[in-house]
Amino acid sequence: MEIFETKDLEDVRNFLKEFDLTLDEDVEITLVAKEDGKVVGTCSAAGYIIKDFAVSKEFQNEGIAAKLLTSIQNKLFDKGIYETFIFTKPENKAIFEGLGYRFVEGNENVVLLEGGAANIQKYVKNSFLKSGLSSNEKAALVVNCNPFTLGHRYLIETASRENYEVVVFVVEENKSLFPFEVRLKLVKEGVKDLKNVKVLSGGKYIIS
Repeated sequence: MEIFETKDLEDVRNFLKEFDLTLDEDVEITLVAKEDGKVVGTCSAAGYIIKDFAVSKEFQNEGIAAKLLTSIQNKLFDKGIYETFIFTKPENKAIFEGLGYRFVEGNENVVLLEGGAANIQKYVKNSFLKSGLSSNEKAALVVNCNPFTLGHRYLIETASRENYEVVVFVVEENKSLFPFEVRLKLVKEGVKDLKNVKVLSGGKYIIS
């Protein structure tokens, strides 16, 4: 059994089809486990997200998942990434919990787990402290604002009128035309007159 990084992704795509999975276009690292030249396991990473994880049924319970996960974590550590997340099907939740990941949230279709230095409780606490808001009930909005428009302004202004306090989370993931730092600045400038509105970074837990 050998595990290594590969750039030859056609075998990986064909292997993932057996699990009704497709290799995402945004992956930056892909590892494969091979036995006698045949792919029997794989996982990939895009930034801090570990994805496209699969192991052949006949090779499950042989420690391949743990070896793949450890190998890709080491690759990410080398890049300075110490917080990792996994989106997976609910039936796989126990597998990743057994490998040290912690359940964050989920529904009948997908669950989110965190690993390494990631900690949802710490994120919530730090976000609250940064906001400077009271402990009163408040509204929350998640926005991308690519770019910030009058429509976004209307939405936030309406929430401001209807609620005691409003927290606006700007999605941090940089998959937009405008980079995160620019979008965050535009939103802050666009609502600075609304005194009960606080604009915060969405961090790694807020998606849109």
